[in-house]
Amino acid sequence: MLILNWNKLQGSIPPSLGGCRSLRSLYLSANNLIGSIPSELCVLSELKYYNLGENYLLGTIPTCFANLSSLVYLDLQSNNLHGRLPSKLGMLRLLRHIYVWNNSLTGQIPSSFSNCTNLQNLVLSDNHFTRHIPSELCTRHTQLLGIYLYGNNFSGSIPATLFNCTKLQVIEFGKNKLSGVVPMELGKLTQLQ
Repeated sequence: MLILNWNKLQGSIPPSLGGCRSLRSLYLSANNLIGSIPSELCVLSELKYYNLGENYLLGTIPTCFANLSSLVYLDLQSNNLHGRLPSKLGMLRLLRHIYVWNNSLTGQIPSSFSNCTNLQNLVLSDNHFTRHIPSELCTRHTQLLGIYLYGNNFSGSIPATLFNCTKLQVIEFGKNKLSGVVPMELGKLTQLQ
């Protein structure tokens, strides 16, 4: 376990941390870290909690994150990351929480995310995502509690499959370009808070 969050650490993330093969928790959030996310950390197959949020990290989300097969919690919020969400993240079957809000990510939500059947919170707010909200989002996510898509460029209607996520407590779709009607089926989501 390496917990160094909420400090004033500077510089880049040392690629040598990839040598800590038994590491299960890496918290480097809320510092002043710069540079890109080292791909050398993708060998940490025991890693469950990965928090690099609230720094000044640049570049894209490494596709090799798909190698982090034990990952449960991924937090990259409030950095300067750009590019697309790697579709290979859909290989992370144990992933429960993904926080990538407040970056400059583009493209669409990968349909492969439907494979993350344990997902509870999907937080993609304040980016530049486009296209429709994928209908696959709630075909297999029976554990989903919150979908946060605020402040993007999603268009089209609210997918009917959303109402399969009966445990949903939060749907945050504000400040997009959605059209159509407010679905009557929202009344089926009795856990909304």
